[in-house]
Amino acid sequence: MFKAFGYVSPPTHLPSGSHTPSYPACHNRGTMTCRVPIPRDLIALMTRDQKASLWQRQSEISELELSSAEMRAIFKEPVEEVCRLAVRQLNAARRIEGGGPCSMVLLVGGFARSSYLGTKVRAAVRGLADKVVVPRGCHIAVMAGAVQYGFNPALIHARRSRMAYGVKTCAQWTEGAPGKFWHREKCDYMTDCKFQCYVKKDELVADDQEVVHYFEPLYKTLKQVDVKLFACDDNAVEFVEDGTMGMQPLTPIPLTARDLQHCLHEPAKRMALDVSPRLRQTWVVASGTCSGDGSTAATCT
Repeated sequence: MFKAFGYVSPPTHLPSGSHTPSYPACHNRGTMTCRVPIPRDLIALMTRDQKASLWQRQSEISELELSSAEMRAIFKEPVEEVCRLAVRQLNAARRIEGGGPCSMVLLVGGFARSSYLGTKVRAAVRGLADKVVVPRGCHIAVMAGAVQYGFNPALIHARRSRMAYGVKTCAQWTEGAPGKFWHREKCDYMTDCKFQCYVKKDELVADDQEVVHYFEPLYKTLKQVDVKLFACDDNAVEFVEDGTMGMQPLTPIPLTARDLQHCLHEPAKRMALDVSPRLRQTWVVASGTCSGDGSTAATCT
């Protein structure tokens, strides 16, 4: 028996303002229309024609009247994303834990107060969970959890990676691989966009886990090595240039010639790239290390 917990964040594409409530107030239950207060700053930016058009439509410019169809269209994408996340987590938990359905799905966060969302989530997880529960005060549950974690970080000792993370490397070219080029020192064809994975999607990452892979500089005369980090939503990805896999570039980390010279002048030694995912404060560490004597030439975060 296990429980799945989900934080549901509110949609980010709705109007916001100091006097705007978290969610629109619904009126005219017979026709299911909602009125959303328009922030004063946004009204000030509207053109005269826009104000006139809004007034002609609803005889009001301080609020925006939305039909039920328009409301469904606004919330369609975030609701579907929440449902996909819930189903994905439940399926992953079932693969790992085994057994029958999850005993409970707990929805927390401001958006969890939406009855429309609750209905959709219950339909999506039918057969995967016994029940979906929205606790009282769900909108402050995330804050309470953050405070508890701040006082006692040991409460969480591991988490699952939401994406696969790795670096772009060069490797010997194989038939069909993209990024083919001729390596003048090795006198062989290579690919310049091999994806070396460090952490797989849905992999359980412990607080003290460290992943290390070893690489050699591409050429002995290199002045700088750029460690290019990528995130991907698919564990089967092989190459960074494969656009169908949803590859997302992250901030590159440079290792300069001054950092690398100790490794580059020792042909028998190799440069090591260390990637260290941590739980409490996730970061990536790239180090230029000579494997011959273990000395570190550079460390960049």
